[in-house]
Amino acid sequence: QSLDDYEVRYSFIEKHVLVVIRSLKKFKHLISNNKVQLLVSHAGVKDFLLNKDLNEKRAGWITCVMEYDIEIKVIKM
Repeated sequence: QSLDDYEVRYSFIEKHVLVVIRSLKKFKHLISNNKVQLLVSHAGVKDFLLNKDLNEKRAGWITCVMEYDIEIKVIKM
């Protein structure tokens, strides 16, 4: 899926988090009610999702992630 005009201006980390959010929504029928291990290649993604400083966008994304039983792990590439 391509980025909307406003999404193009997202930071590097926000774009990666957006991929996570879109993936969760796309595969909701497969992953809901299951424990999910989310492997990310950048620690900033995990930090973004666990950070308590909320703005409207971040709050919405975190709410989406909280719908699932997710363990976030950073992998080294």
